[in-house]
Amino acid sequence: GAYHFGRSLFVPHIEILGNDRIHIENHRGIIEYTQTCVRVNTNAGVIRITGGALNVRNIGSEEIIVLGSIEAIEYQK
Repeated sequence: GAYHFGRSLFVPHIEILGNDRIHIENHRGIIEYTQTCVRVNTNAGVIRITGGALNVRNIGSEEIIVLGSIEAIEYQK
């Protein structure tokens, strides 16, 4: 079975909805933001999202939504 330990305030929580929406909580700032690449700093490393027509919406001090045609998501340590 799945175990739920609650959300840590120190690691990123990422929800991917299809290939056009990513919700990231517990980030530490946006490092790069272009229409083809978004890099987000977290305590677990940098999350790099690539694609086309990318758009970032802030929904809180530590929450963002990345919208667009998402091609890849990767961690950079």
